[in-house]
Amino acid sequence: MAGEADNQVDTVSGVAVPRSAVATCEELVALLREECRDLPVECEPGDFLVALERNATAEQKP
Repeated sequence: MAGEADNQVDTVSGVAVPRSAVATCEELVALLREECRDLPVECEPGDFLVALERNATAEQKP
């Protein structure tokens, strides 16, 4: 779309994302850090996923 490229930021991984996504991502990271603060920085990705599952709430079935 016209003008959309002007509103993008290149991430460290080289992927261009909308500027609005950066703020949303920063909020998400802050929430994840708070919820998983007991995990060491060097934890394995699997340990992180287990912690997320442990903290997840079950979805309500309709």
